[in-house]
Amino acid sequence: MVLDQAPYLFDTFNRGQVFGRDAHNLWIAGRILLEERSALAIYDNDRFTAFQTGMVGSGVGWNSYFYPPTAFATAALVGSMPYPIALATYSAAGLLALMLAVGAPNFKRPVLLLLLVAPMTGFNLIMGQNGLISAALLVGGLRLLAHRPGMAGVLFGLLAFKPILGLLIPPLLLLRGQWRAFAFAYATLTVIATALLPVLLWGSEVWTAFFTAALPLQQSVLHHAVGIGMLMIPSAFNSARIAGLDTVGSYLVHALFAVAALTIFLRHFVRRRHLRSLPLSTTDILVFTLATALMSPYVHNYDFAMIEAAIVLWCLSLHREPVTPALTFVIATGWCVGLLSLFSNALHVPAAPLFLIAEIGRAHV
Repeated sequence: MVLDQAPYLFDTFNRGQVFGRDAHNLWIAGRILLEERSALAIYDNDRFTAFQTGMVGSGVGWNSYFYPPTAFATAALVGSMPYPIALATYSAAGLLALMLAVGAPNFKRPVLLLLLVAPMTGFNLIMGQNGLISAALLVGGLRLLAHRPGMAGVLFGLLAFKPILGLLIPPLLLLRGQWRAFAFAYATLTVIATALLPVLLWGSEVWTAFFTAALPLQQSVLHHAVGIGMLMIPSAFNSARIAGLDTVGSYLVHALFAVAALTIFLRHFVRRRHLRSLPLSTTDILVFTLATALMSPYVHNYDFAMIEAAIVLWCLSLHREPVTPALTFVIATGWCVGLLSLFSNALHVPAAPLFLIAEIGRAHV
């Protein structure tokens, strides 16, 4: 990653060398929305790359934008600023949001320091990714679920820009009887605000373009990705593909891991239904984030900022929960699994799913 980004310090600005390189796609999407007022150019790869080339010159390479229209408002906000200011604001917002979600209400210095030195914090900032924001929304919502369900619902609803991280929220809310958060998040905020707002601002074709152009292209990238794009996907599907399995075999392997994680998740929270009126414990949040990491074939290592945030919360509760060998294993491996997956994939020894399933099994004990 350092070698990939090092030319930024010395050579001409372009997307291949820009610090925060993936945030540049978000910025370009925002510029397109503001200047062309069309979602079609965002989900048309040739038009998207041509627009980006026109902004920064040659050298940008092949680029794409896969996020759903629920991310358009954020993209337009980011695109309304000059890129250096947009990148600084976007990065600072993610870091501050995560510190608020994990550190509130006491904001102890060790917590903030742990979040700063967490591996995926640096990775997200260098690559310009959104893992800090999504981790803040998810972990913040989980922490607020018992005593502020409405606010938790707002945070879960805002996570609609990355729905793969919210797959386990509905079963969690059902198991805990949190209907208020469920209705607020999915019926009110997500449907009315984040899903309909882009239709009102940019036309009814936004969702059609997403389903007919962006999703098929995203699936193609998942099936055929190479380079750092492939290395950053630690899912069981991609791990199986790196190990040499075909697409069907890779999906079968992924299904096995996802079903195993879902089974552990359900057993854990069914066993704790009598505590549903209480806030989620730090172990609950850890189990939730680990299970979520195994659900989608398109999860990326920078999404594992949510696991690191859960680990920091667990460290905060050391005086309330016993330190067992099982949780020590979870902490040690969970803290490193984001970077470990990058290197293990590069060495064609994809081990991340095995670590994750072992971690969630240990955390559940």
